[in-house]
Amino acid sequence: MAVPVIFIKPFVRDVMKALTIKRKLKIGLFYLIILTLIDFGIGTSSFAAAPRFKDNGDGTITDSKNGFQWTKEDSWNQTGKCMNWNDAMAYVKTLKVGGHSDWRAPTLDEISKWPNGIVERSKTNKIGTNFRNWKEEYTLNLDTIFAEGAAYWVWSSEIDGEIRAGAIDMRTGHVLNLEKKMCFALGVRAVRNPGK
Repeated sequence: MAVPVIFIKPFVRDVMKALTIKRKLKIGLFYLIILTLIDFGIGTSSFAAAPRFKDNGDGTITDSKNGFQWTKEDSWNQTGKCMNWNDAMAYVKTLKVGGHSDWRAPTLDEISKWPNGIVERSKTNKIGTNFRNWKEEYTLNLDTIFAEGAAYWVWSSEIDGEIRAGAIDMRTGHVLNLEKKMCFALGVRAVRNPGK
């Protein structure tokens, strides 16, 4: 006596569903094992990326993503005061750090455009908090290889007419369009293009 087709179709469907679930469980288990190994540091040397920034020991930091050199300290670290845009541009023109004098103010993209800008939302560095008895503590989205106590707004070289210029909020990475005469927790972090 033959089994009616009505009973075979649901049976085959149930078997196929069970095999699909079993295969998904095997794949899921495989990924779980890999993630566990990574989490416990087993085999991390093959997964670990080289550090993005290198402290050159001469007041400069080299960025492996784009080859730029940045100053370890910004103008706020160096002078202990804010700078308006004109003062910031004059500061970078006369700056001598690491045996170099070809420093410049960065563009907005060089500071904050992902993935090559120095603003990294996964990083935290301490802000300079002694401005006008400032009591609030904020963190900057900046690698800790850079000096602590930096300005939280950083001027760029980009201007918007005669009166305004671009800056970046280092706490958020947001672009700001500020009056050039403004001087409130503003500084500049100099950059250079080695070999150019």
